[in-house]
Amino acid sequence: MSTPAERWKTTEPWRLPYSSRELISICAKGLEIPKVWTAHEFLVKGRLLILAIDRIAKLTQRRAAPHVARTAQKVFAGQLESVIDRAKRRAPGMRKPTAEDAIDILVPQHEAIWMQALDEVMKESGHDVVLEIVPPVQSVMAQGYSKVGILLGHEADPDRNGVLAREAQGIANKITRINDTTRRQFETAIRDSIEQGHTVTELAQRLRDDLLPMQHRRSLTVARTELNNAFTRGSATAFKESNTLATVSIIGCEAEEDNSPQYAGRSTCNFPNLPVTEIDAFLDVGFHVNHSGSMVPSSFREA
Repeated sequence: MSTPAERWKTTEPWRLPYSSRELISICAKGLEIPKVWTAHEFLVKGRLLILAIDRIAKLTQRRAAPHVARTAQKVFAGQLESVIDRAKRRAPGMRKPTAEDAIDILVPQHEAIWMQALDEVMKESGHDVVLEIVPPVQSVMAQGYSKVGILLGHEADPDRNGVLAREAQGIANKITRINDTTRRQFETAIRDSIEQGHTVTELAQRLRDDLLPMQHRRSLTVARTELNNAFTRGSATAFKESNTLATVSIIGCEAEEDNSPQYAGRSTCNFPNLPVTEIDAFLDVGFHVNHSGSMVPSSFREA
């Protein structure tokens, strides 16, 4: 059997090179998982269980986030070049410049052409883009489900795979969707270039200079946020399968943002003692951007 060090070289870049059992033994050292978690078992071993889930959640997400962010940034850069190329070829009286062109062309008075090119490229590349992001998102969600399930004393249900896959695709859509800020900056660059008499080449370079750094920062933020969401939704599925788990809590949030989503009159960050029956409604409200907390058990019933 290969060692974790050897597996670093062959494991997908978004996965830790440990089996579920290995990772749990690292993060839950000293925890003996009972056959059934009860109020008494949780009183004795609950601290180790909570620490294990929080550690596994953070390690899993941190491993995947840089890869997802890089992939999203690469995809956006390709989309931007497609927008520029399409707009160049579509403007009246214009064609795609060749290497032999000695002069550049002024940006035409056709803002709509550039915006149409943006809309079309984003729409047409949507499915392919999502396919690139889905595997790591689905992996993080599946690890949340399987590893938390093991810690709770039950194995993963293979029938859940289809549900997790659909939810992972929805999260991948969020990561790759162009946001309103990017669209507004795109529009501003086009209008300013038209007013200032820039050439098409100058506009294209401005779009690259302005949008790519901003999208780079956004990609990492969105990757962290949505991978946290993916792990949380996977672990929530495991929590709902427990016959004795009564409530869960959100722990580890650095702060409760002023504009944080609200549930039952308070921020979803560091939310205490949420009944398991309300998990779905709670997750539909969601968390703020850059949320870093973990959902963990907070009480069990007797068997």
